Amino acid sequence: MWRAFPAVDFARDNRARQRRRLLLWGGLALATSVQVGALIWRLQEIESERVELLQQQKRSQSVQAAPQRVSPPVDKQLNERLTAARAMLGSLSIPWEDLLQALEAAHTDKIAIESIRPEPSQGQVEIGFGVDAFADGLDFMRRLEESDALERVLLLSESHESSNGQGAGLRPLKLLIRARWRERSGS
Repeated sequence: MWRAFPAVDFARDNRARQRRRLLLWGGLALATSVQVGALIWRLQEIESERVELLQQQKRSQSVQAAPQRVSPPVDKQLNERLTAARAMLGSLSIPWEDLLQALEAAHTDKIAIESIRPEPSQGQVEIGFGVDAFADGLDFMRRLEESDALERVLLLSESHESSNGQGAGLRPLKLLIRARWRERSGS
């Protein structure tokens, strides 16, 4: 009696599902390769800028070694460019990997890191972050102090955001701390 009705299968076609999966994976692979290519291109740009700045610094050192008459405006421009180049080279020497690993290890859901400002000449970094409670901020500072990357973690300032809803961030208490990089014993 049941055999009188034709067999109807309402399930989706497996080949169409596989085709969609392949298209999705192909799209993700294409997007990833484009992102990686853009990242590599940017890294190459940064490296070429660094090499150019090093060459300019070498040229300026040879210019300073050889006695030449340079007009004051050009000398002032050169000094400004050298200062900018030294600052950039100093930021390249920052142990970013150690710093970011320490921040990642010390971070919790209760903390919103808002800024990281390195000061390579002093071997320090300033970190701005928001918390709900001051105790959470102190706990974050303690975990940073216990890390292998940072020492002398000090609170520089704290501020409370107004609760009027205008321009309020994710966390009501804003803290700014300063820490020094630990000296590497293997260097």
